[in-house]
Amino acid sequence: LIPDDLSVVAVSTAANPGRPNWPPAEWLDDMDWTFPAVLDGVDLESESYIAADAYGLTAFPFSVLIDDDGTVVRRWSGETEPGELLELITI
Repeated sequence: LIPDDLSVVAVSTAANPGRPNWPPAEWLDDMDWTFPAVLDGVDLESESYIAADAYGLTAFPFSVLIDDDGTVVRRWSGETEPGELLELITI
């Protein structure tokens, strides 16, 4: 379903032992996540998550489409069905 020339990377952000997706690596394994994943860094000075802030995260789940030039093409929050996602990435 995912085109061969599309890279998908998960960013695990707002990690917290009190949440059901803790620890992130185990949760991703439990969800059978097959794409690369990275843990969001924390800016201790501003007490914020670096990737979440950089891409304008507003709610979970949050998705960002970035083109080959590194330009953010689209952002959205909420779950996305596979057909909807395919439509978004082929526009």
